[in-house]
Order: sequence, then C-alpha cells, then structure tokens
Amino acid sequence: MRLRGSTGPIAVLGWMLIAALQVGCASWGSIPPTTFQFHNIISHKGPGEGGWKVAQVRILLTRVSTTQPLQAWCDVEVGVPGVNYRGRVADVTAQELAALAADEAARVALRQRVVTSAALCEAFRAEMGSLLARDVPGARVTRFKERGIPQTTYAPE
Repeated sequence: MRLRGSTGPIAVLGWMLIAALQVGCASWGSIPPTTFQFHNIISHKGPGEGGWKVAQVRILLTRVSTTQPLQAWCDVEVGVPGVNYRGRVADVTAQELAALAADEAARVALRQRVVTSAALCEAFRAEMGSLLARDVPGARVTRFKERGIPQTTYAPE
C-alpha cells in the first residue's frame, strides 16, 4: 500500500473528482412558478384549439468554474396556447410547467461547455422549449418577441 505520492486508481479517481468539481459547478436555484406571469395575446374564441399567451422573464444563469466561469442574463419568452388538443391550458399549470422546464434546462445548459453568454442563453432556451413542449403541446420558448408585455426578473441567490 502506497500513500505518499500515490498514483493508484483511488488517487487518480480523487484527482478526477476534484477537477470535475472545479470545472463543473453551476449556480442555480429553483425558480418560483409565479415568476412566469402569462398575458393573453390572442383570445380564444369558439370551440377547438386557439388563443395564445406569453410570459417574459429575464433569467440570470451562472456557471461557477475556476477555468470557464460564465454569467448570462437570458431574455426568455414562454408562449403557450390558450387551448390545445388536450384542452384548456390554465395559467397556473403553464406557470408550474414553465418553472420545472426552466429548472431542468438550466441544469442541462450550465453543464455544457459553451463559452459565450449568447450560446448559453440559446442552449437554455432550446432545452426549455423542448422540455415544455412535451408537457404543453404547442408551447414555444424564444427570445423576447412580443412588445408591451410586463417582464419579470429571476436571479438565484
């Protein structure tokens, strides 16, 4: 058994773990559903699918790293139909699902080795859009597009 200057499997594993922690740490909190304040853009009229509502949020993403730290303010517009083929999309449901998608998308995007804030925001929006569309058919996540929508801000502590 060698202790001093050991380069055995356990020592190598320990150094790999230390390196991973120094490079891959991410800062993210759980975003409250009420951060996503939906506003009707197109009213739903008549039977069938229709209507459109959006929420606009500026979200701060932070990757804590000794080699590649990165911080980005991301403009995120979440759009959902008022009614899709599954039925009415209640605001509270849209808020909860958007918050869950944002939490998971942040974890995924912050693990990627993107080097610019623009690339981080794009990865975040793409992942969030993909996740949200699974639960709310027709949902979309983009940069801010609609004008005149009250915006909220989320920065984890």
